[in-house]
Amino acid sequence: MGHNGIENEMRSILKKISKEKHEAKKRLHLIFICGRNQSLAKELTSYNKSFEGTAITMDVRGFLEGPQMVKVAQAADVWISKMGGSSSSEALTARKQVLSVSIPSHKWEERNALANQSCGLSDPLKKNEKILSQIYRACQKPLPSCYIPDWEQQLMQILSSPFLAGKM
Repeated sequence: MGHNGIENEMRSILKKISKEKHEAKKRLHLIFICGRNQSLAKELTSYNKSFEGTAITMDVRGFLEGPQMVKVAQAADVWISKMGGSSSSEALTARKQVLSVSIPSHKWEERNALANQSCGLSDPLKKNEKILSQIYRACQKPLPSCYIPDWEQQLMQILSSPFLAGKM
């Protein structure tokens, strides 16, 4: 999740987790995927030592090819991501709960986030609530059944939007 306007959110999330690190009661392994943004990867890696002696460990990765990304995605208990079209379908396919991040410059993704939330596939990441509580709660939240007619209809509506069809 290292491109398209989410860099500042990644920094903010990591800072919040770092502040709450001593409240972590259950093991939590964080994986940040920074794509080709090497400076962001280096910055996030600098937090590694701050988690020593806590229940939190972390790993920062750069660009991942398809099979590597699938492996990392399947290993996750919960994703924190903006809800672009590909994130929505990837989360559904991987059967993963998502804490969705809203990016002001990406207003078109709010529709995706609302569709995911209405189907029980994601919850918004709340800035005024402790982030570890939200992560642990998302890990415990059951996903809805695999086939959801409403979700399919919502996804088709999203994918046929003028923006995604290149008509905007």
